[in-house]
Amino acid sequence: MKQLINWILVLLRLRPKKVGQLKPKRGHKVFEFNYETKEFKEAQYDYELNTGKKSIIQNKDCTYVSALNKQNAAKKLLKRL
Repeated sequence: MKQLINWILVLLRLRPKKVGQLKPKRGHKVFEFNYETKEFKEAQYDYELNTGKKSIIQNKDCTYVSALNKQNAAKKLLKRL
């Protein structure tokens, strides 16, 4: 797993950051990968009480991916790069 994370780090540094929407499929979770601290964890949400919508709290130096579990998130992130 460490080799996979190191490979992702190399590819992320070569690629410009994109900002956009991410709508996860049913049953999936959104994971964030911080390439400065090499930490892979589930993303945190901010809920709007008026509209009932939720949005991801975006952190600095993080990339987001929707997947069923952490292992699949790492694979999808690698494919995207």
